[in-house]
Amino acid sequence: MSSPIVDFRERDDYRGSANFIRFAVEQGWFDPKAGVPFNVMKVYANDEARAPRAAIERELRAAAPIDLRKMMDTVRDPRISKDATGYGQVAQLGDYGRPEMNLLWVAPTGSVTAPFIPYRIGVQQIAPQFGKHRYLTKGEATRFVTTDWQIQEATEFAGRTFKRLMYYTCDHPAEFLPEVTAALTAFENRLIAEQEIVAATAKILFDAGRSDLAQRYLTDYSRQSGEEGLRLGNALLASIEARTREIYGLRAPQTDEMSRLNYEGVRCLP
Repeated sequence: MSSPIVDFRERDDYRGSANFIRFAVEQGWFDPKAGVPFNVMKVYANDEARAPRAAIERELRAAAPIDLRKMMDTVRDPRISKDATGYGQVAQLGDYGRPEMNLLWVAPTGSVTAPFIPYRIGVQQIAPQFGKHRYLTKGEATRFVTTDWQIQEATEFAGRTFKRLMYYTCDHPAEFLPEVTAALTAFENRLIAEQEIVAATAKILFDAGRSDLAQRYLTDYSRQSGEEGLRLGNALLASIEARTREIYGLRAPQTDEMSRLNYEGVRCLP
């Protein structure tokens, strides 16, 4: 008999790609004939990732109810946030009255060393520093930038800045991670405290029939918040880079292997 997860495409409470199960079967990760229920973590997560995630899930259940700050802290936890994570995201669920007001907090790369920036769904643009750049864009290393994209590409890329901060911080996490965490948390707490005013201001504009001004206000607020977060990141990066240079030196790689597949990547664990 199939497990409840295997027939998820026929259920309203599950979502996934059409080949979600088939791909696992083709890779030899799951045998539907074995009679064992399909478990996403056991099938798709490796052993190194599974244990800390299970521990954190138990901690969250014990700490319920969970507020926004606690959820951000959890997504930032160095046991799960690392180079391979990609980026951090927390959805702040609530009844905001309008879909444009729904709120996502997004870190431009692994949130262990990157700030959560608030984005209402109604924003029309993001700061160019947080938009698409050639770094990590497939195939771009073999081509030259177009004149249409040259200004976008000329801007500082937040993802790369915070990656650099991650690499410096995680090389000596016992010394540097506490101060990075404290600075990012303080920055986010200020933004969290501002959200009541942001929501009230946008509501006044929406209620007045000026959706255009409301969306512009939300867009400008997110852009400004992103740029402030980037300034903080640069300040942290400059300080930690200087101290790494003076205290530890800039060590050179000992092998030619710069990267590898199926690897958890840089982590900020002691």
